Amino acid sequence: MALITEIRTQIRQFVDELTEIVRDARQYFRERKVFRWFVAVWILLCYGSRLLQWEVFIDSDIMLQAPEELMFSWYGSHRFGLILTKKLFSFVRLVPQFEMIMTMLALWCFVMLLDYCIHIWGGGTRRMERAI
Repeated sequence: MALITEIRTQIRQFVDELTEIVRDARQYFRERKVFRWFVAVWILLCYGSRLLQWEVFIDSDIMLQAPEELMFSWYGSHRFGLILTKKLFSFVRLVPQFEMIMTMLALWCFVMLLDYCIHIWGGGTRRMERAI
């Protein structure tokens, strides 16, 4: 019985720490509105032109006309990770604009997460001072 109580206490402590981290992250991102917009505009300036002018590469014709044939060639090349992500996110047909929007969104999320991690690692919150 004592083991179950100890496990519940540890789970409760973990959940409390996680909610504190989420609360700190929300507060941090609320304070960084200008930075969020700056990164979004910068990414749009750097990658925005690719939304309208996408480059044609060697497999574009196959991917646009018959994506199943390209998938079968990926099976033969043992590119199972590529097949899994394509099926997982339902990217059966090539839609260059959608893929570029998703790339820009992923890049924006990565920059925001990196900014928050640098803030945490730099001792920007009370949690870091307690951990040291």
